[in-house]
Amino acid sequence: MVFLVESSCEERPPCANCDNGHHADFFCNTCGQALCCQCREETHRARMFSTHDIIHMSKRGREVNKKCTLHGEPYIMFSAAKHTMLCINCFRESSVDARLHCTDLETAYSMGCKKLERGVMSIRELQNSVRDGVILFKALLDELRNNMDMEKNNINNLADAIQENVRRIREGVLREVDTQYDAKDKLFRSQLSSLGSLLPIIQVHLLMCTTFSSSASKYEFLDLVFQLMERLAVIAHLSHPLRPGQSSQIRSNYRSEFYRGLEPVLSISSNKVRETSTTTAPSGCSDKPQSSEGGGQSRPSSSASVAGPGGIFTLPGPRQSLSAAKLKIFESVGPFAEHCKTHDTKFRDLSSKFTRLKEEAQELHRDVTLRRCMTRRGRVEEIVRESAALEDQVRSYGDEIEELRGGLETAWDEQIQRVYAEQEVFHSQVNDIASLRDENKRLMIIAQQLEPYIRSITALMERISPKLQ
Repeated sequence: MVFLVESSCEERPPCANCDNGHHADFFCNTCGQALCCQCREETHRARMFSTHDIIHMSKRGREVNKKCTLHGEPYIMFSAAKHTMLCINCFRESSVDARLHCTDLETAYSMGCKKLERGVMSIRELQNSVRDGVILFKALLDELRNNMDMEKNNINNLADAIQENVRRIREGVLREVDTQYDAKDKLFRSQLSSLGSLLPIIQVHLLMCTTFSSSASKYEFLDLVFQLMERLAVIAHLSHPLRPGQSSQIRSNYRSEFYRGLEPVLSISSNKVRETSTTTAPSGCSDKPQSSEGGGQSRPSSSASVAGPGGIFTLPGPRQSLSAAKLKIFESVGPFAEHCKTHDTKFRDLSSKFTRLKEEAQELHRDVTLRRCMTRRGRVEEIVRESAALEDQVRSYGDEIEELRGGLETAWDEQIQRVYAEQEVFHSQVNDIASLRDENKRLMIIAQQLEPYIRSITALMERISPKLQ
């Protein structure tokens, strides 16, 4: 930040060779004076000034840090371990291990530019995700309001056809809907406010990165870029809700309440009431189970309300019955049981491939950081290539699983309790695939980051020992 402020406040001094008051466009390092265009052409064209070092005024401020403050020698190397520039004397005074982490300024500058570019790209992706999240939450608020109005209309239309003794039931149901609306509205607005407060911070840092990259010299860049990248990393790891944890649906058992109110008058059986209570909410939309009103998620317990594909229902038995139902799924015969058997084989194969690549990447990392031995450069490229192939296989298998979702959800509507057990198993499989994809992406990034270090170590070893070529 200090560098950006100082570089933006630079002023061009007037020409020191004439009294015309012209702004100086050039600077003579030999004379230590600023020159305008006219004086450079007329005065410094003489033979006695032929050896003077004249540079453009814009380059004067960018070359101030090119010499070592301790030895007065120009910088020639950059230490990746200490993030400092070294002159020839600093390089000679450093230890042998420290020299292994030194590269020339051009290589360090290009690597720093690439790292900063990756940081900026990740922040841009975060900015796009935040914008998408803002749009999504705004749409959810509108949809939430529309769903609330629709639900109220349905409740009012049904209540108008019922006698006076059920009006108190309507008021209670409306209060329940309002409570759900208030809880979800408060949750969505708090998440929207959190995302909205993150956007200005991202925009300011993107502007800082753009200005810093365009105005800093390579010496100033290497001096300050790692502090800037640390700030970008802190912003990138901020925990903000980019996706909603709940849907905008509002559900109430208003039919069940009205049937209970009409039961003494119309002699409706209790079986009809229970059937209506179960089938009130249409399939396809449900919220995650809540630990409290408007609170976070909680795992289903004994006789707890659980969200399934057909709406909110109650588990009649203890949690042990759910585990027993899962075991019956694998022992039964049917499309889902066959899918589980196929999935176990396929996922075991993908996991074994990922484990092998992970172990090889760990060995390369130990060779570079601990053993400091020469590593075959082509192996890194093979790991990256095999990781890319594994990514394609995981993505293809993930698409196959997603294609099965429609058929499975159709079968899940037949028996709600069995459906919930199958859904939980299926969702865990999808999460395993997503986790494997994320870990594989991180593995690819680590392998790509190891490649320049291995290339630098290989080149250094070849210069030290030509027999290794």
